[in-house]
Amino acid sequence: MCILGENGTGKSTILKIILNEVAPDFGDVKIGSNVKIGYLSQEVSFHNEDVSIVDYFSYFYGISLGEARKELAKILFTGDDVYKLISTLSGGEKSRLKLGMLMYENVNTLILDEPTNHLDIESREILEENLVNYEGTLLFVSHDRYFVDKIATCIGEIENKLFKIYDFDYEGYKQEKQRLMENQNILEQSKTSSSGKEDYLRKKEEIRNKEKAKRDKEKLERDILETENKIIDLEGILNTDSYDLNLDEYNRNYSEYNDLKIKIEELYEKLYLVEEEKCND
Repeated sequence: MCILGENGTGKSTILKIILNEVAPDFGDVKIGSNVKIGYLSQEVSFHNEDVSIVDYFSYFYGISLGEARKELAKILFTGDDVYKLISTLSGGEKSRLKLGMLMYENVNTLILDEPTNHLDIESREILEENLVNYEGTLLFVSHDRYFVDKIATCIGEIENKLFKIYDFDYEGYKQEKQRLMENQNILEQSKTSSSGKEDYLRKKEEIRNKEKAKRDKEKLERDILETENKIIDLEGILNTDSYDLNLDEYNRNYSEYNDLKIKIEELYEKLYLVEEEKCND
């Protein structure tokens, strides 16, 4: 999830509250017992930066230099690069090293605050590749719309001191915002029209009906897909050689198969009516 919002709305503060760096004004933050959080901040620093990358990695995790070099190679610190002092690294290289450490620790929740800030092209590509393949939970703040579009699978937006979750990727989020804005414009126009309150309520009802029709259509399509998959599964079972089947079980499956064939016809009929009604609108 990417958290979006205007500057000063509290995006980074939310991350700090989750990380227990800032106390909430009210309420509690509950972290699951199996959640292992890793944090990549805007400005990355290390406890001791007057040592080489490989020595730091090896000492920090208590592993051999060979094992450390193997892990560092995954984030493209290879050859003589591993002997660079951490203090001489660029901001992007430090972020890359920190990300590699978090990946090595197998954290299942990554929190990132403006992760692409200060990154060179190589570090950015490594970050994106690792996050796209990351199987845990991602929570991040970013103003980099290209990065958000590539990484985010849902959006949390802070607006007017409210937090709203959009269960879309960034492109879907933009489309949903556009749709909401258009609906709001329709309502605003209705408020100011000569027909007054009656026209406003009529427009609002039209929007509500369209939204309901859309939800009904999506549910029908899901039900059709689920029913068709069940029919396919049952056809596979019923086509099995008879000696592999229990007769009672076969009869139950055959009865369910017939019921599903009737159901699928009814669902397609309902979908046809919904589509026809939509065309008439």
